[in-house]
Formats: sequence, structure tokens, C-alpha cells
Amino acid sequence: RHIIEDDEPIVKSGKYMTWEEDNYMVMSWIMNNVQPQIAPAIVYYTTTKEMWEFLRQTYSQDKN
Repeated sequence: RHIIEDDEPIVKSGKYMTWEEDNYMVMSWIMNNVQPQIAPAIVYYTTTKEMWEFLRQTYSQDKN
């Protein structure tokens, strides 16, 4: 959950390495599970948070 809600750490330390690994792993999961026509719209995002926010705003039925 932290990878979707937290911003990229500013300090490139041990915590950043874990964050970076998690970020790439979750981005890969998302890319491999969206419809093929959606992938081009999200492929250039560099963080899971950005990618997820785009998907949430675009496709969520919850407009609150």
C-alpha cells in the first residue's frame, strides 16, 4: 500500500532501494494486468503512485 500512496523518497538511501524495487515490481504487475488498449496511456509514468492515480481518476466509478 505504501508504494501507491507514498511519494518517491528524496534521500537515495537504503529505504530508497527498497522503495525502488517495490515501485518497479508493482508497476510491472499493473502493466501486465491492464487491458492492452490502456497500457499505452500509462507506460511512461515513472512511479506506481502516478500510474495508479491516473487509473483511479480515469476508470474509478467512485467520483468522491
